[in-house]
Amino acid sequence: MHERDRYAGFWCRFLAMFPFFVIGGLIFPNSVLVEDPYGLFSTERVIEESVETVNHPDGSYSSDD
Repeated sequence: MHERDRYAGFWCRFLAMFPFFVIGGLIFPNSVLVEDPYGLFSTERVIEESVETVNHPDGSYSSDD
């Protein structure tokens, strides 16, 4: 038996079951939750953290955290 024949069985079963998973997801949309690992593909980003600086009359600066 060749390696190709051994793995072909897996892909045939996968392709045969795939439409059932898609239809099940359409019928019961809230039954399965798919999340991205560690938030890698989320759109939430921090561009810049703004810290307000205050200029005092004596020329010194301070920041409000």
